[in-house]
Amino acid sequence: MLLANFNMLARGSSAIAPILAKLSPLLLKPLFQLRFFSNTSSNNFQLHLSTIISQKYKTLPPDQKEKISFTSFKKNYLSNIEEQKKKDNVQLLNSEIDNINSTIKTITTDLQNFKKVPADNLYATVNIQNFPYLITKGDLINLPYNLRQVEVGTTIKLNNISNLGSRDLFYRLPTSKEKNVTDLYLDNKISELIEIKAVCIEKAKNKAKHVKLERQRCRKNRAFITKLPKTILRIKELKINID
Repeated sequence: MLLANFNMLARGSSAIAPILAKLSPLLLKPLFQLRFFSNTSSNNFQLHLSTIISQKYKTLPPDQKEKISFTSFKKNYLSNIEEQKKKDNVQLLNSEIDNINSTIKTITTDLQNFKKVPADNLYATVNIQNFPYLITKGDLINLPYNLRQVEVGTTIKLNNISNLGSRDLFYRLPTSKEKNVTDLYLDNKISELIEIKAVCIEKAKNKAKHVKLERQRCRKNRAFITKLPKTILRIKELKINID
C-alpha cells in the first residue's frame, strides 16, 4: 500500500517520475518521515520529496546509480552506435568509389587498343534484365516482354556491358549480378567510355498460341489463347569515347 501511494505521488512530478520509479524500494524509510507533510500543500511536499531523493541518490553506491541511469545511457549509447555506423558506411563507400576510379583508369588504358577499330567492326555483350545479348551496330533486339517506361521512338542508353570485342581483340569488363550503389556507379562510368544507344522501333504482341491447362485427376482441360507482348529495339550507336 505504501509503495502504491509512493508511485501515485511520483506521477505528480514529471521531472522526478523516472527517478522515483527506480528508487521506490530504496526510499521506504524516508517516506515515514513525510507523514507530517500530509496537511501541507502539494508544491511544498514535492519540493521536500525531491530534496530527499537528491540526497539519497548521492549516497547510493555506483552500481545502483548505473542501474537508475541505464535507460538514458542506453538511448545515448544507441544513438552513438547509429552515428558510428553512418560514418563507417560513408568511409566504406568512399573507399569503394576510390577503387572503382582506379579500375576505370585501368579500363581506359586497356581500351586504347580499340581506338583504331572502326565502329562497324565492334561488337559487345549487353545484359538486359540479366539476360545477355550479343550486338553490333544496326542489330535488332527482340525482347519477349513489354518495356513499360519506353515508348516507340525513344532512345535508350544501355549501361550494363560485360564484353567488348572486334575481329582481332576481345576485352572482358567487370560486372556483378547483385547491383549495389557502387556497381551502378561502375556501370555508369563504363557506359561513358563505351556508349551504346538503342531505339525502340516497335511494341506489339507475338502470334496467338493455343495453350491447354491440364490438371491431375481432373477430366476437364482448360484451353485458351495467349498473345505475349514484345518490344523490338534497334542498336543505333556503338562507339568508344576515349581521348
